[in-house]
Amino acid sequence: MSSTEPVLDQDALCNFGMAKVFKYNNCVVNGLDIDDSGRYLVTTSTDNCVRLYDCLDAKLRKTIECNQFGASCIQFTHHSKSVLLASHDGSATTNNSDKD
Repeated sequence: MSSTEPVLDQDALCNFGMAKVFKYNNCVVNGLDIDDSGRYLVTTSTDNCVRLYDCLDAKLRKTIECNQFGASCIQFTHHSKSVLLASHDGSATTNNSDKD
């Protein structure tokens, strides 16, 4: 039995569609990451907020305001409940996303 890899071409891309819509943020998203399980999405945006979404439900789970230093880039760490956040002033901090 031979296995073939799917081809990502123009025809395949035209068949893609939206699966989930997150309507909780009207600002420009300047950073995002999906955790290793694919269940959670974390974003930063120009309103200096970090938002944690549940991808299975397409629901916002938590919002954290980062008004003092801002937020411009975010990434889940190797630990499933922690994220690394870069601020506008150049410093970085870790935060427990407290998903459960």
